Amino acid sequence: MVTVPKAALFPVVLVLCVIGAYALNNTVGNVYILLAFGVLGYLMVKFGFPLAPFILGVILGDQIEINLIRAIMTDADPWLFVTRPISGGLLLASVASVAFALWQHRRHYGRTRQAAEDDADF
Repeated sequence: MVTVPKAALFPVVLVLCVIGAYALNNTVGNVYILLAFGVLGYLMVKFGFPLAPFILGVILGDQIEINLIRAIMTDADPWLFVTRPISGGLLLASVASVAFALWQHRRHYGRTRQAAEDDADF
């Protein structure tokens, strides 16, 4: 598969995706949705958005929604996700991960700006 030229591989994959989307419910609406998400993915690549979080959201979104509803049905307290040790720890890890990424971005931006100012002095 690696040696197959992209000009021959892409049309075959596209046709198989269209056939699979149509065969899912035997409706053309699924094919339109496939094409819409294909255009959305193309635009995301062109504008530099990462595709992995989008794909994970689409694939795992249903399961997350179902389990969120189950959790809310067991206890209506909104602090449920913070007070429980496992969910609180996962939320804390998520916040720490985002904060660390922002800190790294600012540090990198500061270093490149400082380097540009140092180069401008000469």
